Amino acid sequence: MNHSERLKVLLITGSTVFKSETCLMLQRIRPCEIEHKDSVHKSLRYFIQYKPDLVIADWQLESHTASDLLQAMRTNDDWKRIPVLITLDESDRDLTEQALTLGAAQVLLKPLNQNALSRILAGFFPVSRRQVKGNTPFDYREIKAKLEQIHLLAPLPSLAAKIMDLLKDPNSSARDLAGEIKKDQSITARILKIANSAYYGFHREIGNVDRAIVVLGFDEIMNIAQVVCLMEAFDTEDDSALNRKEFWGHSLGTAHIARALSKRLNDLSPRDAFVMGLLHDFGKVVLNQHFREEFHYMIKTAEDQQRPLHEVCRELTGTDHAEIGGMVAESWKLPLPLVRAIRYHHRPESVDKDGREIDVAHLANFFCHRYKIGESGNSVADEPNYLSLLRLGIKEDQLDEFWQSLKMDPMHLRDILE
Repeated sequence: MNHSERLKVLLITGSTVFKSETCLMLQRIRPCEIEHKDSVHKSLRYFIQYKPDLVIADWQLESHTASDLLQAMRTNDDWKRIPVLITLDESDRDLTEQALTLGAAQVLLKPLNQNALSRILAGFFPVSRRQVKGNTPFDYREIKAKLEQIHLLAPLPSLAAKIMDLLKDPNSSARDLAGEIKKDQSITARILKIANSAYYGFHREIGNVDRAIVVLGFDEIMNIAQVVCLMEAFDTEDDSALNRKEFWGHSLGTAHIARALSKRLNDLSPRDAFVMGLLHDFGKVVLNQHFREEFHYMIKTAEDQQRPLHEVCRELTGTDHAEIGGMVAESWKLPLPLVRAIRYHHRPESVDKDGREIDVAHLANFFCHRYKIGESGNSVADEPNYLSLLRLGIKEDQLDEFWQSLKMDPMHLRDILE
């Protein structure tokens, strides 16, 4: 579609209340032309003459279900390219899987959430500058061109590369890890500072790397070393768009929560979960270091308009920090599941049902924002994605109970970088 035009939406529902609420919500998000139908038959007749940009349909319709609509749309090459959002009155795993299998772009639970719907629209129609007032102070094409050389913008630090090699090697030992760390005195000092922080709570000072590995364990020092390597190589400066301490606190908090989630759900490597949590917002580091003026503008625009930062970034540039982070992860040759988790943690609905690592990264980031562990430049945090919760087997009204089951203390997590 031409993004200077209004978004053409076909809304299929038999509920006048849902129709009114959804029309109002859509118009708040962006200018729309909304056509309403209350049955599959009337909708298909409409398709013969008109082609909407987006379809929002109740699953249960007059004398039919949306499965009939989806099956009919699959028979036409033009129709099947139109994204369809299916709405349910209550959570139902079987109906959700059926809708997705038939080609629905996403399944949403009523009542709809405006921020979530806004993110979905931005994902389907990403290069619109529709809500950004005034002229942008930069050329997004220059950003896109520079990002094609991502390996030059964010090279993997040499010590981090060696640590990642140790991660992949089942025969690596504590002596191997300590030997690599000791080669860099600055990194050694920062690792020991974190190891002696209030977060770990040891009363006797840990004085060397070998002792730290014995006390905290091989995996924990491996994780701390990765954090320190990235902080050393990609530190933020005084005029940064990001608060250095708060940003890395958020990244490290998300990493610890992702690791706890992986253990709780028991289907993802805790090591991998920690890495993807740590790197989930790394695209912001790239934006901050190489496009600082532009990134300042994006953060201010998102704050002024009270919208998610990644959504504003995508509208202005055609990409966002999650996509950039995925590009970095690819250039560092990280495993595909980690690349996917970093790239899609704001858009879990963009992948098929085999996206558990993405769901873990999304939920860890949500919890980190909800409990204010660090700050990553977002003035508006994500709502939990319905599809992610469904795939993880968690109901939205059980999120508080699920968080308690992780036995994580937000105040304690905030002590990590103190």
